[in-house]
Amino acid sequence: MADYITWSFTGENDPQVTFSAPVVDAGQAAIEFRVHAYDNGRPITLAGCVFVQFDTDGLAVRTRDYWHTADGHL
Repeated sequence: MADYITWSFTGENDPQVTFSAPVVDAGQAAIEFRVHAYDNGRPITLAGCVFVQFDTDGLAVRTRDYWHTADGHL
């Protein structure tokens, strides 16, 4: 998941991506993330959460992302 989120923001300038500890239970996980970046020189923060369901082999079979962008580095 970290590689996917980091890749998602390669178009942003100077992205700094951080993650909370995942919450894992019964083949599912939730991971909060925060991205501090610059959009046309303007600081922005994108904060969100990824929900993942895994199969018995440990492969992700379903994901959902929720996120919000705000001005400034919050």
